[in-house]
Amino acid sequence: MRYWFQSYSPQRKRDETVTAEGGLSSSRFVLFGSSLGFSLAADGLWFILLSWLANRSGTALEASLVIAAGSLPRAALMLVGGTLVDRIGALLTAKATNGIRFLVLSVVTLHAVVGEINVPSLVLYALAFGLLDAIYLPAINSIPAVLVPRAALPAAQGVVQTIERLCMILASASAGLLLAGVGVAGTAAIGAAALLVSVVLLLPVRNGTESQAQTVLPKESMARELWSGLRRVAKDRVVGPLLVTIGALNLALSAPINIGSPRLAIDNGWGESGFGFLLAGFGVGAAAGAIVMVVWRPARAGFWGAVFAAVGAVLVGTIPWVPSLTLAVGLFALVGLCAGPAAALLIGLVQALTPKQFMGRTMALLSFAALGLIPVGYTAFGLLVSTFGAQVAYVSFGCLELAGALFALLVPEIRRASINPMEEVSAGIEEHDSVVDAQ
Repeated sequence: MRYWFQSYSPQRKRDETVTAEGGLSSSRFVLFGSSLGFSLAADGLWFILLSWLANRSGTALEASLVIAAGSLPRAALMLVGGTLVDRIGALLTAKATNGIRFLVLSVVTLHAVVGEINVPSLVLYALAFGLLDAIYLPAINSIPAVLVPRAALPAAQGVVQTIERLCMILASASAGLLLAGVGVAGTAAIGAAALLVSVVLLLPVRNGTESQAQTVLPKESMARELWSGLRRVAKDRVVGPLLVTIGALNLALSAPINIGSPRLAIDNGWGESGFGFLLAGFGVGAAAGAIVMVVWRPARAGFWGAVFAAVGAVLVGTIPWVPSLTLAVGLFALVGLCAGPAAALLIGLVQALTPKQFMGRTMALLSFAALGLIPVGYTAFGLLVSTFGAQVAYVSFGCLELAGALFALLVPEIRRASINPMEEVSAGIEEHDSVVDAQ
């Protein structure tokens, strides 16, 4: 099956640039991006606060149960949340769940003011956030697809990736200082205030296309809708394999960065500051790589996304042989520089090729692929390090990432897949969707 074009005429390039830049600079996308930033900052503070309280108030087993109470329901109910997003719309769902998240964190703040938060209370709060995130994450991840033109989706994902990296760095750097300076109640209050700002910024965001297409509840049951979404993704020759690739890339990259970097710093005597520099190097590199996607829009998004991932995989495999902290920070930055464009291009392509009525369920699958297997990756990486050493662990996960990238490159439809805002391409996408639905 032939997919849409691989090259632009100069006039089409100019038209695409104007359209995409207009979408990214529109007030509604700016409001969305600002809301997302405050929401991610609050999420970072909440996760660190939850981990701190769980370890301070209970045993290691109890702390693990608290964290699991938040992560397991989120993973288990993510697809149900995506189905709900497709029923009532991404914007409305995100606004409602974000408001409830603010209320939950406000209750945590009040609890911390009046007394100690014990382990059973932490389990309830973690469970509430996990259930809400199962709906909120598919909703918030679907919003770029209903706010910007199709051609601007990789650039929009570049902005989203940049916001995520910067908020991760900010939350990690400030959480410890806040806990030491203003205590648990003050840290929770700052997180609640950030969520309130996020709610206020998202409220005025409107989108006519979504409201026309998704305000009428479907007649099918939730179970039928969920099954139809899974069936469509499984039959799609581009989106299905892309989700497999994205899941493999996240699984292979998260453990070497988050679990391997502290071990690398300890083994080489770089200490806590060295560990911080490594994470900061990756974050800055990923943010810079994502920013590149705002100004560079390659015709074959699938091909170039896989290429960036393949280069990053090779770099991951070389990390344990770096002799100095300076070179290691630079290498982490290069890994991030490849990860940013890879994520922006591949996720943007998934959104561009997914019909609006299936966006929530598809983004739920993407979120599950990106987050659901990360604990498995952490465990496997730790076992490899303890059994065979860091070099074997890094090389193994580099090979896993490379396998994910090569898998994408071996699928002809992914290599040829492009993002084109022109009407004839939209017709081609609709034809592709009809073929998928008919299979």
